[in-house]
Amino acid sequence: MKKLIINVFLFVFSFSTISLSFSKLPQLSNKDFILTLKKIVKTKVQLYQTPFGRMAFFQKKGKSFFGIFTPDYAKVNGYIGPTALAMILDARGKKIVWTNIVASLDTPSYVNFAKNRGLLKKVNPSKRLFLKRRKNIKLDSVSGATITSKAVEKTINLTLRKILKVIRSFQVKRNKLISSRYKIKKIN
Repeated sequence: MKKLIINVFLFVFSFSTISLSFSKLPQLSNKDFILTLKKIVKTKVQLYQTPFGRMAFFQKKGKSFFGIFTPDYAKVNGYIGPTALAMILDARGKKIVWTNIVASLDTPSYVNFAKNRGLLKKVNPSKRLFLKRRKNIKLDSVSGATITSKAVEKTINLTLRKILKVIRSFQVKRNKLISSRYKIKKIN
């Protein structure tokens, strides 16, 4: 009887831990958002607030790009908690140019295992994944870290569903973003 009570307590405690983990994923301040992205892209970054979350805009070698952090758009729990990704998309919202895991509350061994086994291989720069309307990205789940893999996949898809409609409505004029469809505000 004592063992059953302990197991029920652990079961209930594990669910309360999972539900609390959403609020524990660190949010980047606007300053940290810009500094982190500048380290990645090594160029000037403009930060904008969209109706759905923050988004960075930058130009490099004559091309325009958007940088986003997934916690602004989606928080999907993996085995224990959510995983945050940084993503860079081309200016037309047609390609994911780069993505990486930047923070996670999920079990570190599962996250590292999935990352080292090529979880993000399908969306790395050499693949230049083309984003089609209403089509979800399918990542190859890493055996042994299936729940984490599925959570990362769902995070990417939820984020893209929200941000792509905004990105595709933009026009670049004099190195600034203009959208006739969505209200955006330059933060820096």
